[in-house]
Amino acid sequence: MTSSYERPYVLSYRRDNIEEDRRLDLQHEAIKHAILDGQLIHPSVPITELKGAIADLGCGTGVWLDDVANTFFTGEHTMKGESPMLIGFDMNAHAFNPNSATGVQLVEHDCTETFDTRYIGKFDLVNIRGLAFALPRESFSRLVENAVQLLRPGGYLQWLETEAQLWKAYPDKAEISEILNAINVERQERDLIP
Repeated sequence: MTSSYERPYVLSYRRDNIEEDRRLDLQHEAIKHAILDGQLIHPSVPITELKGAIADLGCGTGVWLDDVANTFFTGEHTMKGESPMLIGFDMNAHAFNPNSATGVQLVEHDCTETFDTRYIGKFDLVNIRGLAFALPRESFSRLVENAVQLLRPGGYLQWLETEAQLWKAYPDKAEISEILNAINVERQERDLIP
């Protein structure tokens, strides 16, 4: 069996790379504000139904879960004292924020591999974002199957992908354009999902 560390992962499998971790966090902010108009969870998903657990697959540093925790489930935002379990999964535990928001748990796991049975059918919401840039084509069917198995009956799958070639640089800086061009070159060279 191939180790997770040998799998092609264009954007972020580099151990102890603070610059890469920072890029992941900045990418989260750019997507949140430039594409999602500040939204973390799609408006069609009733926040009040998210009482059991929320998963983030390919969570990177865990920034999306931290933002969800701080926006919806901390202090004055806590819904009647009920906060769901917030669990992020990523194959690169070195990227995990050691100071995650209260209630956020980060687990080292390759999301194209079968999940432990304790996670199957437990999640009200499974979030996936930006994995088209990171996984080879043959991994997507396993990822989708695994994501669906994590959902409780009636749960929500939220999946966001973007096409880097269509992005407007935000903020409008040469460095961001260079990064987007580099991503596209890597994707083409590795025959990843367009």
